[in-house]
Amino acid sequence: MEDKQQLNLNISTEPHPAHFSSEGVSTRLTSNRAEATYMKLYSTSFVEITLDVHNQLLLVNWLRPVLSDEYRKGIEETGRVLLAQSLEKLLVNNQRMGVLTVDDQGWLAKISVEVISKSNLKQLAIVSSTDVLQQITNEVLDKKVKDETPYFDTQYFISEEDALEWLIMPLLPRRYWWEQ
Repeated sequence: MEDKQQLNLNISTEPHPAHFSSEGVSTRLTSNRAEATYMKLYSTSFVEITLDVHNQLLLVNWLRPVLSDEYRKGIEETGRVLLAQSLEKLLVNNQRMGVLTVDDQGWLAKISVEVISKSNLKQLAIVSSTDVLQQITNEVLDKKVKDETPYFDTQYFISEEDALEWLIMPLLPRRYWWEQ
């Protein structure tokens, strides 16, 4: 008899108070000449989570290969911020992260289903390394999660600039005039 464990992630919608700070607010000129304001919400030696206030976009940047507990802390904080801010756009830069363990892949699928089902996520941009194993892992996880959550669009990129461009451009209607 298989023992089914219920996943209890205790995801609250409040950002972790020890890591929330308005001190990390910065403004920069982007390539499309629109002014963007960035607020660093969570920062460690392994991940930075930043809110692009102007575009209502969450950016997660993994800074190095991570241990399992580090990865889980970063993902849990990402989930808290995504829910608390009711964001529709998420960019995850995995270029420096490395490849997840099988246990972390299973855990990620479960927490992603839980968080995305409660969120307003519409667009997910994943910046992946050129490591084929990481790319395959991303795609397999994406399919597992999409089978159990409301629709959201996922695109894969090898540069953060291209990912940002896709997230910031206006969403096109599902049907174009020439398809009618």
